[in-house]
Amino acid sequence: RGLETALEKKGKRIKGTLKEDIDKFLWREEGKIVAAYGVTVDTSAENLLAEVYEMDLYANKRHHIEENGDLLRTIKKNVDETRSMHYCVSKKLTALDNRLFENCFTWKETKLGNGRTSYIVGFVPLSAPNAPTSYRKGFKLAESTGFFNITEIAPSVCRLTRIQSVDLKMNLPTKALEINAKRQLNDANRLQKKFKRNAKQVDKEVREVLVERMKKGVDLEEDQKEVFTDLEKLFGKEKEGWEELKSPYEGVKMQIKKIGKNKGKKIKIALGRAESTADCSAEEAAAWIFEYCSRERTAIARKEGNPARIELRKGEEKINEKVFATVKK
Repeated sequence: RGLETALEKKGKRIKGTLKEDIDKFLWREEGKIVAAYGVTVDTSAENLLAEVYEMDLYANKRHHIEENGDLLRTIKKNVDETRSMHYCVSKKLTALDNRLFENCFTWKETKLGNGRTSYIVGFVPLSAPNAPTSYRKGFKLAESTGFFNITEIAPSVCRLTRIQSVDLKMNLPTKALEINAKRQLNDANRLQKKFKRNAKQVDKEVREVLVERMKKGVDLEEDQKEVFTDLEKLFGKEKEGWEELKSPYEGVKMQIKKIGKNKGKKIKIALGRAESTADCSAEEAAAWIFEYCSRERTAIARKEGNPARIELRKGEEKINEKVFATVKK
C-alpha cells in the first residue's frame, strides 16, 4: 500500500504516454528511482499471473542473454515447500558497471469488494540468512522492491499495475537512471502486444460483465445518491425554453437550453439533450455510455482529433463508478 500511496501523491506521468493506452510514471524518492505502469491486457487474470510469475522459461532466459550477455541468472522455486521463489539476476547498467539483484517473490489471491478477483505478486530483497553468497564475488549488490497487481475485468480481460523501486547503490546521472527505469516500463508494451485481441470483441466482453452486474442491481452509496439528486434539480426544473437543434444523425432529436443569456452577453450555462431509439437493451445502452474509455470510443475520439481519454484509477474501484479525464482539441 505504501508504493500505491506514493504513486497517487508523487507519480509523474512520462511525457508522450497518453497515446499509448498505457499509464507510465517515474519519480525519485530518497535516492531511489520508482517506476510504475498500468495497462489493460487481453487475457485472464490467472493467465497473466502465470506470465509474470513464471520466470523459468526459455524466452526469459534468451531475453536476459540478449540484454546482459552471460551475466548471472538463477531461480529457486518452491522455497521451503511454499509458493515462494528466490530470483537472483545480474543486470548490465553501463559498459563497466553491473548490479546483482537478489529477491524473494510470492503471490496471493484477493477477493475485492466489487466482486472481482485480484492477484498480487510481491517481491522484496532477500534477507541476509536467505541470501546465497557463493556467487557474489565480483558483483555489487543493488536492491529492488515492488509488486504486480492483476485485477480481473472480464473472463479474458484484466488490468495490471506494476510499481517498482530500485536502489542501484551507485551515483549515476539522473538521465542515465531514468533510461534504465524506462526499460523496465517497456514490459507493459510487451504484454499489451503479446495478448492483444480484436478491440471491439474485448469491449463487448467488458460490457457483458457490466450488463450482468446491472441486472443483479447495485446499491447506491450516499455520495452517489447526491449526484442523482443534483442532476434532477438541474434538469428536472428546466422543462421549458428548449430550442431544437439540427441533428447530423438520422433518427436523433437534439435540443439546447441556454441559461443566463442576456442581450449582448455570453450565456452562462448551456444544457443539451438528445433522444433516439437504439436496437439493444437498456443495460447494453447504459454499459456503452458508462465505458467512456472503451477502445472503440477512444478510437472514435482520436479520429475526431481529440488526443486522449483517461480513466483515473485510485485504490479499489467501485463497480458503478468511474472517474474520467479527456484531452480535447
